[in-house]
Order: sequence, then structure tokens, then C-alpha cells
Amino acid sequence: MNTALNTASLPTRLSHLLDYPSHQTSELVQDTLIYLKDKHPNMVELFEPFAQTVATMSISELQEAYTRVFDFSQETALEIGWHLYGEDYSRGAFLAKMREALSTHGVPEAGELPDHMTTMLLLLEKQDPESNEALVETVMQPALSKILDGLVKKESPYLALMTTIQQALKLYALGALESGGGRF
Repeated sequence: MNTALNTASLPTRLSHLLDYPSHQTSELVQDTLIYLKDKHPNMVELFEPFAQTVATMSISELQEAYTRVFDFSQETALEIGWHLYGEDYSRGAFLAKMREALSTHGVPEAGELPDHMTTMLLLLEKQDPESNEALVETVMQPALSKILDGLVKKESPYLALMTTIQQALKLYALGALESGGGRF
């Protein structure tokens, strides 16, 4: 496991679990399960089905499931702005605003659009709590609810991971999750 991830916070771990699956995915899932058992035991039950699924699937099966769910379906795409604005021009303004926030806080876009869920989870690590609260409540949660609706319809193996993310964001918005650098 990457040493940096051994000390990573929950948003960073969840962000990396939403990356395209690799040979490190299984190890990251197990490491995250251990982390949740230690730091956030109330979330273990939500996360365990994802951990069990990853343990039973080959890397190619995980990659196929990921592509089918997140890359080939608009209703479960990980681009938050899509769920909020669709093809409306206001999505462009939202993308520009997110790109500026990422740049200001030193969060790399890593080949994704600035409204990608992985990037936005990393942004939560860097912004002040007030900005994060608005981001979670008015942007991330509404989009995540739409993504979850799509995942339920598809009976996706990623449903448990996204449900865990939703719960983490709810607890974060309530101030119930803390970390060394602030909440979460």
C-alpha cells in the first residue's frame, strides 16, 4: 500500500476507491475497511458489501463494472455538475468555479473534469469548513442522490461504496466526522 494512503483521511480513501480499478484496489479496500472499523465503526456495515464484492471479482470484472456504470451511463456518471445542470450553459460556469477552487487549494484535476466526484472529495480536505458545508449540502449531496438512484436501478457493485460516501457526507455536514486538519 502506498505509504501516503496509510495515513490518508476518509475523503482521500473514498476518492481513490472511485478511481478506475487497478491491482491496488483490493488492498485499498481492505485498508479502508480496517480504517473504518477503527475510526468510523458506524460506517462498516455500509462499506462491507463493497469489500466483499471486490474480494470476489477479478480486476478485469471490476474494471468492466466500473466502465459500464460510471463511464457509459449519464445517470451514474461521476461528474457532479452533470447531475445538477445537465447540458445547460450554467454547467460551464460551475466547472469554471470548481477549476478555480481546485487551483486555489492545490488539488490536481488528474485527467478528470473539475466536477468529478473523486476531485471534489479531495477538495474537502483543503477548503475551510464553511465552504465545505455549502459544497456538501448544495452540490455533492443532491448529485449523489441522483447517482445512487441510478446505481439502485443497475444493481451495481458500486452501490455500497457510494452509499458509504453519502453517509460520510451526511455526517460531515452534521459536524459528526472530525480529522486532524478539520472535520472529516
